[in-house]
Amino acid sequence: MMKPQIALVGAECEENLSLRYIRGTLEKNKFSVRQIVFNDKYDSDAAAASLASSNATLAGFSMVFTYRAREFADLAILSRKKGYSGHICAGGHFAAFNAGQLLHDIPAIDSVIVGEGELPFLELAQNLEDLSKISGLVWRSGDGTIIRNPPAEKPDNLDMLALPSRKSPPDSFLGLPIANMLTSRGCTHSCNFCSISAWHKLCGGKRYRLRSTENVAEELSKLYHSGYRIFNFHDDIFFLPDRDETFRRMNSLRKELKKRKVGKIAFAVKSRPACVDPELFKFLKDMGMFRVFIGIEAGTDNSLSKLGRRNQTVSDNEKALEILNSLDLHATFNLLLLNPDSTLEDLNGNISFLRRFPDNPMNFCRTEVYSGTPLETELRRSGRLLGSHWGYGYKIKDPRAQLAFELMRKALHDRHFEMNNIHHTAMRLDFEHQLLMRFFKTTPGLRKSVKDFIREVNLGTCSLLEEISDAAEKGFKNEKEMEGFIDCLLRKSAADSDRLFVKSSAILAEIRSKASEYRNSSSLPTPAKLAASLGIVTGLAFGASCTKGDSTQVFEMIAHPPQDTGNNTNQTKPNEDTSVKPAQKEFPSASNEETDKLRNQFTNQFLRNLAGLLQPAADVQIELKITEVGKVASAEIFKGDTDLSKDALLTDKEKAQVTSLIARLGSNSSDERSKAVEELKAYGSKLVPELRNTLESTKDPEVKFRCKELMNTLGGVLATTKHDEIVKYLKSLSFEGVDSSKTFLIKYSSAEISRANVRTRFNTHICEMAPGPLD
Repeated sequence: MMKPQIALVGAECEENLSLRYIRGTLEKNKFSVRQIVFNDKYDSDAAAASLASSNATLAGFSMVFTYRAREFADLAILSRKKGYSGHICAGGHFAAFNAGQLLHDIPAIDSVIVGEGELPFLELAQNLEDLSKISGLVWRSGDGTIIRNPPAEKPDNLDMLALPSRKSPPDSFLGLPIANMLTSRGCTHSCNFCSISAWHKLCGGKRYRLRSTENVAEELSKLYHSGYRIFNFHDDIFFLPDRDETFRRMNSLRKELKKRKVGKIAFAVKSRPACVDPELFKFLKDMGMFRVFIGIEAGTDNSLSKLGRRNQTVSDNEKALEILNSLDLHATFNLLLLNPDSTLEDLNGNISFLRRFPDNPMNFCRTEVYSGTPLETELRRSGRLLGSHWGYGYKIKDPRAQLAFELMRKALHDRHFEMNNIHHTAMRLDFEHQLLMRFFKTTPGLRKSVKDFIREVNLGTCSLLEEISDAAEKGFKNEKEMEGFIDCLLRKSAADSDRLFVKSSAILAEIRSKASEYRNSSSLPTPAKLAASLGIVTGLAFGASCTKGDSTQVFEMIAHPPQDTGNNTNQTKPNEDTSVKPAQKEFPSASNEETDKLRNQFTNQFLRNLAGLLQPAADVQIELKITEVGKVASAEIFKGDTDLSKDALLTDKEKAQVTSLIARLGSNSSDERSKAVEELKAYGSKLVPELRNTLESTKDPEVKFRCKELMNTLGGVLATTKHDEIVKYLKSLSFEGVDSSKTFLIKYSSAEISRANVRTRFNTHICEMAPGPLD
């Protein structure tokens, strides 16, 4: 018999191992678990409603990152407002470091677990009536006192832990399922800025523990034989301190995999520069390693020293990248361009490093301050720490470097500090192209296109950074001059990014086309066989990814009309007829103000999902006829240059002629149908509305086919194999604040679609979630 239900709430842009290990432990102990996805603030209402309706006695919130902490706190408050009455427990780095303050600030949260969550959370689920029994728990008593229980012991033997539950359907690239895995826990280093070593110190116990190679191979083998082919190792330290020990461990893992008949795989790891050895990495590439996230961190020795990267030099960084590039691996890194003690000369040295290595996808940011780190301690001691535990900041000592940061944050915000930025797009291109080479086949031309694109992105950004550095050196006469510089650079950066997004869309489409082309001649299982072995249904969620290469989370997050939570001001009356009869109903055009409001709502809630379906990206116009209760009555998506103005409509005489010709499209005579098509073409794009109306009303498949063909030819409806799928999705939507039946026409550029698509399919292992600058 299953025990009371538990809810686990957190991001799942990719498989969330933190929650999925806890879920695996709970389910092994016969608890029913409901996992609620909370990827960003736009999921708040749905996530809170889901939790309120879950009947869960206990909810676990995965509060790992400082930049999302407020969103989780607000979600807890909203869940209470919607009626959730169970116990809410937070965990993760942010919650652990700020446990007492979090419980003081947010009464909606009842407790915090400090430590690795599997065993303490299981104890909590088993002993909700007596919180004093739970090791590692910080909780609020009835009188409001914050109580900290004895610490929880981290498990020494990782092989004894239950395996994580798996996302279903799995994420995939080029149609190949990907799984996140760990072969170890902890880190052997203590960088000044990093919260990982600080967290392990806070929790106590051994900082670094390994799974046995037999245990790792057994998990990987089961995944492989159920269809997985890509494995992302999330270990903070994948390589042992000693090279020979690492060799022995990897050789043992290879033998264990071979014993279990594991064939061709691809896997990604993280590494410090000092661990990059040509012989070892060649060995690992032969095993299937295709991607290395390399801890470069800085491009000057002074910056590396300030960051606490002990025994790491710029020479180490350069050597590591040279080895990785010689092996033609997907090597990507993050650079901390600025830290509290940076000078403008340090910044210039870091930019110079980027310019010397433009072939590797990269991102960059300012060094951020996290609770519990040596950096936080030092800044607090010296009186330089700004902000609060909800988000720390600082002023850089060198005012020129501080000015450069302020310029960078504003002028390069869209190009680099948004999740859907052009640098992450460059990472994706290289990531998917490496998989194409590993499992299928590429061409010299396509490989060159990918590498040239990465160089173009990086060198373009270097030029922008150099302009910022030069401006910071010279300074500004006044605020107006500085704002003028920012505006000019922002426009320049945006124009270049828009151009690059369009270019990337074509390259990405070619990569995915090649994968589809070569799949039939390869020994890889077909998508249908993979789906069957994984126990999932082919179709939108999985099958589409084999040609598009999208992560399947795109389709998991497709929005549906809101559930009735009792708070919907646009609810229909119990006996009201809500059936939609577009042909009999007038839908006058919405005003510009109404359209702008709806476009904002569409962008925030639905654009990501549309972008996942619309590839390659294109300029589009979306026509939505929306009823007074916010339901979409009919929808269409047009090419961006289609003229949909009233002036482009047919005259009454022409309309009569067109009606007659359209009727002939259903003729039994093939010649008659063809003649009608040719005559209709003469009316040009102003024919599109009539064709659209016919599509809505006719049931004749031949007429539908001819109308769509004509609309594509005349520059009307968007020509895409997923046209019907997109329209079906648009018709499933529901909007708030529409108080009368209106026709809305909203437009998006291909650059906007490309950006949204990157974010939709955003996986943290591609860009490692490098933080944006906070102030």
